[in-house]
Formats: sequence, structure tokens, C-alpha cells
Amino acid sequence: MANAAAVSSGRGQIHSTAREGLLLRLRDSLRVSSAAMSRALIVLAGESFLDDDVRAFAEADVRLIAADGGAKTLLSVGIQPQVVIGDFDSLSDSTRAALTTQEVIHDPDQDATDFEKALGHAVRNLGAQRVVVLGAEGDEPDHLLAALSAALARSEHADIRFVLRRSIVHVVRGPVKRTFATFNGARVSLIPLVPTDVRQTDGLEWDIDGTHLSLGGLISISNRAIAPEFSLSLGVGALAVFVERGDEPPW
Repeated sequence: MANAAAVSSGRGQIHSTAREGLLLRLRDSLRVSSAAMSRALIVLAGESFLDDDVRAFAEADVRLIAADGGAKTLLSVGIQPQVVIGDFDSLSDSTRAALTTQEVIHDPDQDATDFEKALGHAVRNLGAQRVVVLGAEGDEPDHLLAALSAALARSEHADIRFVLRRSIVHVVRGPVKRTFATFNGARVSLIPLVPTDVRQTDGLEWDIDGTHLSLGGLISISNRAIAPEFSLSLGVGALAVFVERGDEPPW
């Protein structure tokens, strides 16, 4: 059923064996791919973020990009951004004075958001193949929707995901088959960014094979993983795949 019934809001019990298996798979995956994959962390000015996430994702081999006021977010946890970009309408004089980065890019273009500028710089100029975005949620949900739209435009060139407080949002463009590491019982929602054909799903409680998803039509909300990973095979279209957070390591 595409409109899956809402499940309990409890996070569910993650057994230690499942957690260990998840950590091992992700660790092995990182060993193979991280050296060859350029990564960028974009930090926005949204106030709803976890300090631990900023520290965890800001690894040594990751390019740290602050979109305008996101510089204050990084400085608040003792981290200097490597790049600051935006129109600087929310970059205070005190924050600017505290920056030691040499790459400060003032872009006054009002036809693009600061996130679009940061994402374009990461993908186009730095060659980032994997981009993680922090600080995208807050009390202005229209900003998150705008950020998802900007990510869709770049999703052919990079793996883009948004780290929220309770979920990770993967922007997935078809046609493609993708597998996601998670935990048994995790909530999974598939929100179409454009009309999308779902060819096949594996590892979800409610299969939606052969379903056409669209805003104003069918969507899949609060489905549930029944294994430590699940996969999606998409035809034409693009989804925002919301996956409940567990104890997954960064990247």
C-alpha cells in the first residue's frame, strides 16, 4: 500500500548484533570508497542541529563549506570552515572577524539561495561526489523544501543527503537502484520530488512495487524497514528518501 499506515513513534530496539553488523558494513564500504570519493560538508544557518553531528561529519579529509551564517554554526563548536560563501546578509561582523579561512566568496546573486551557491561550489569547483548538509531544518520549513529542490538539480552529479535531527534524507534520482543501510524497524518515507515510478522495493514492510508516486497523488509515508538494509529500484523520477536515524556512523 503506497499510503502506509503510520507506525508507532518509538525508535524501536536496535539489537547489538544488528548494530555491529551495520557498523562493519559501513566501515568496510568507507575503506573502499572514501579515498577515491571527494566529500564536502555544507553547514547552513538553521538552528535545529546537533553539535555532535557537526563534529562527527567534519573529518580531516572533508571540505568544510559554510553557507553564509553557517560559519557561526561551525565556529560555535570550535571548527573553522575552509570555505564561506553567500551574500553575507546573515554573517555578522564578529563572525567574520573570527574567521581564519582564506576562501571567503561573496556572491550577491539574489536569484540563488546561499545553499545553492554552496552546493554549486562543492560539486562544480571542488568536484565533490558526496555532499552532506547540516542545519537545513528549523522553524522555516520552506527553506528545507527549497534546499531539496536545489539538491535535485545537482543530484545527477553527486550523492546528496541532509542530516536532520531524527532522520537522514537522501535525494535519489532515477533511473537507479540504491541500497540503504539502516536498522530493523526504522521508519522510511518516500516523498516524490517529481512524479516517480517505483519499479521495486526490497526490505520494506509494505512493498510498493510498480507504484507511481506524485505530490497530490500517492506517496509512501511511515513505511518500515524489516532488515538491516533496504533497496529501491526507480524508473524515471526523483525521491526524497527519509530514513530514521539509528547509531549509524557519519558518511
